[in-house]
Amino acid sequence: MKYFPLFFIPLLLFSQKIISQRIENSPYPFSSTFDTLFVIYDNEFSEDDLFTIEILQGQLAKEKPKIFRDMGTGSSIWINDLEENYNIHTDYNYSGNFNSLLAKFKSNIDGYILYDENSVNAVITLCGLLNAIPIKENQINDIKNLNISFIDDARNYSFNNIVEQYSENLNKRVLIYQNPNKRLFLGDYSTFTNSINFFDTLRSDLTTNVFSRMKANSVLLGFSEYDEYQTIKKATNNMIITQMADYDTLL
Repeated sequence: MKYFPLFFIPLLLFSQKIISQRIENSPYPFSSTFDTLFVIYDNEFSEDDLFTIEILQGQLAKEKPKIFRDMGTGSSIWINDLEENYNIHTDYNYSGNFNSLLAKFKSNIDGYILYDENSVNAVITLCGLLNAIPIKENQINDIKNLNISFIDDARNYSFNNIVEQYSENLNKRVLIYQNPNKRLFLGDYSTFTNSINFFDTLRSDLTTNVFSRMKANSVLLGFSEYDEYQTIKKATNNMIITQMADYDTLL
């Protein structure tokens, strides 16, 4: 089962009118209202570059959203609506230029964390905590002149190690359960919320540990491809709300 993007969510989260009507003790954090968006087209970047940009989106949104990824179809309609009806200024000058986009916002991050295909979830989680962006070794030459500092290497971490080492800093009300094959979705929101972004079998010790550390009435975003019924059952037993949203881009 696949779930389609819910691009309207950022508009709800970042609208001042909606914020005034927020439900008390909502697990969903919100950012500040934006007035300018730097728009990029997904088809003008490599997947590795898009992944880096996605995490940068989440970092910037901790202050206010600044980057909008136009994937075509619905996202093109929404950015046009923001321009025409909400007086949102848009800047398209950085689309297709990875280095210029990073240079524009490098002062907003503390550095980069190395990763590979086996440490995608780990690097997403670490980036949120350490105000960093993910970089593969094949991207290092591209950014070497930007003076972005190396912070850590996600390949050296087990997920249990991350949970133990950063337990006090990890969000206990939002949890991202996402297959790393879908790394271009939900990573921005995980970074924005400083949430655990993980994927494992439902009966693994890691899954049991991660679910059990969440507060009552927290929310799980994503989707288990192992067993939908058992996912909801396990989440419910831990008093976690399940929002199946594995293909969402929320910022």
